[in-house]
Amino acid sequence: MKTLAEEWENFRTKTYPHGMTPDQERQMKQSFFAGAWCTLGQVKSTIHLPDDEGVMHLQNLSKECCATIEGMIKARVSRN
Repeated sequence: MKTLAEEWENFRTKTYPHGMTPDQERQMKQSFFAGAWCTLGQVKSTIHLPDDEGVMHLQNLSKECCATIEGMIKARVSRN
């Protein structure tokens, strides 16, 4: 299993293969870890839910992430 730092490195390399400015990298890293922190909070909140509700909550979060990312990709493609 990868650490969050390893996931950040992977994300950064794939998203910005040619690098970015130091300020941009700082902001992106802060955003990445803030998202991870929020996600961990959501996952932890499922501990107190009945199993079916917890699974549903995590599935809904996954669907929300996928829909958001797909929208971002479509917007980026349409600009090019």
